[in-house]
Formats: sequence, C-alpha cells, structure tokens
Amino acid sequence: MKLRRAGFTLIELMITVTIVGLLARIAIPRVGQFRVRAHAARIVGDLEVVRGAAFQVAADSARWPEAASAGTIPPDLTTYLPPSMSFSPEPGVAYVWRLTGMPDGDPGQATAGATMGMGADVTDDQLREELQRQLAPQVTMTSGTSVYWLIWGPTIRP
Repeated sequence: MKLRRAGFTLIELMITVTIVGLLARIAIPRVGQFRVRAHAARIVGDLEVVRGAAFQVAADSARWPEAASAGTIPPDLTTYLPPSMSFSPEPGVAYVWRLTGMPDGDPGQATAGATMGMGADVTDDQLREELQRQLAPQVTMTSGTSVYWLIWGPTIRP
C-alpha cells in the first residue's frame, strides 16, 4: 500500500517563500518609481492646463496674466481654469505663474530679457528630478526647489 502525501515539505515551502521574496524585492522599488513618474506626469498635465489658460487670456485680452506668488492662482487665470484646479494641489507641491520684464503683461512692452512661464515648487528631490526629466524636451529653468517651464524668453516667442 502506497502512502499519499497530504502537504508540502518544509524545503518546498522555503523555496517558494524565497522565490516570492526575491520577486517582491525586485517589484516593490519599481512600483515606487512608477508612482513618482505618474505623479510628475500629473504635474506636467496641470502645467499644460495653466499654459493653455494663459494663451486663452492672451488671445482674449492681448496681454499675459500678471505674476502671482507660488500656490496662488493669478486673478486673470481664474475664469480660464477648471473649477477644481488648485495651485497648491498637495503638500510639498505649489504651482506658480511667472512673468518678468513685461509690464502689465503687455508683450509690446517686453524687455529683451523678459521671461514668462509656469513652474512647480517641489520639495521632494526624487519628484523634482523626474519632473525635470519629463520636461526635458521643453525649455526649462531650475531655481532652488522650483522647475519652470518657459514659454517666453530671450530666444523663445510663442
């Protein structure tokens, strides 16, 4: 009479747990990288929305929105942005509309060194690096914890 085995041996269980552990060790950091990439992509998407709204303001009024401090929506942009849009979408991230060297947002009065664009002040180093990587095909400027996407500069005109 042959005896039937009712379960797994200790060795089989240890091998299975080791394999699952190795797979988890490989997968968990990747999940974190995907989350950072997705987070940066959302920020880039928000900056695209701000850019589109700024162009709409310029088309309607022949001037660009005035600058505002980080985390504050410029009054000119308010009606052109989705109602749920926030310039402080989460802790550690604040958007800013930047306009320098262009009095009253009038492109006709722009100085030679005028710059304009939108940026994100990001305190997380890994997220900021990924944001810079995703914006790399665009003209950008980095200052401290802020990454600016320039849409007007000495060598750039929309």
